[in-house]
Amino acid sequence: MQLFLLFFLGIICVALAAKLAEKALEFASKLCKLLDIKQSIFGFVFISITTSLPELSIAISSFSANTGELSYGNLLGAVVVNLTLLLGLVLWKGISIERKVAEEFSKYLFFPIIVAMFVFFFSRLSWPFGIFLVLMYFVYANYARETYPLLKVRLGFLRIFEISANLLWFILSFVAVAFLCNIAVNCFSEVAKATGIMQSFIGSTLIAIETSLPEIFITLSALRKSGVAEISVGDLVGSSIVNVTLILGILLLISPITIGAMETALAFFAALSSYLASLALERNYGKDFALLLWFVFACFLATLTYFQFLDFAK
Repeated sequence: MQLFLLFFLGIICVALAAKLAEKALEFASKLCKLLDIKQSIFGFVFISITTSLPELSIAISSFSANTGELSYGNLLGAVVVNLTLLLGLVLWKGISIERKVAEEFSKYLFFPIIVAMFVFFFSRLSWPFGIFLVLMYFVYANYARETYPLLKVRLGFLRIFEISANLLWFILSFVAVAFLCNIAVNCFSEVAKATGIMQSFIGSTLIAIETSLPEIFITLSALRKSGVAEISVGDLVGSSIVNVTLILGILLLISPITIGAMETALAFFAALSSYLASLALERNYGKDFALLLWFVFACFLATLTYFQFLDFAK
């Protein structure tokens, strides 16, 4: 009974955290409008960071709970969710993206492949690789800033009070997200320890899907409205890159990861999803490719379930 209550509490906390991350996204959106930021960088850089707040909070929370594998599974699982399940929805609806923008977005998808290569060749990831990933994030952010520059802001017309208020609410929302995710990661960790479920399995399935709720909300909004598809795809690609560079880097700085079969499988599917998403963006594929992405997502779930079954059978 106690385990059920812990599991239920964890679900509620992660769901509330995702909802608060959505509110933080709204405040960030208002800030970008007030600062007159271009739509492309809005989704690709700014919104992608905002929608990655739950993953960042869980990564930080893993420091005190000693659950690095759970956070690792969450980060790479979220990449697979973004680039197969959600990008597949965009392709299925036939939303067209400007070719130049799509090609630029696809260039950044080699980051998950780099992570996978390290996972394949090393049995443990620690702070040196974490520093490398954080540096790669800043290289990516700088290149993205140069590719998608901000529009000139007329400071004389900015409403300082409104900007300050939105910034304050954005910070408060983030603090609430971090607090709820800290509770959730401890709940799921206790459930995993008591039941023998692998932390990577919980992180890469249940938590990955729940912490991807902000991206899901953005994607569904793009399916209902015209003119925002570029924001949606930018968010899916950008948040995936943020996950495997900045957030994974921070995680490795505070909690080294031991690589096992489950972690290797996660890296493989993250790399495969990134490669297929890059092809989809570069060549403007449609419904048939969406089916392929969904098939990869189904294989991802089946593979992780198989590894969990083997772990139970030991």
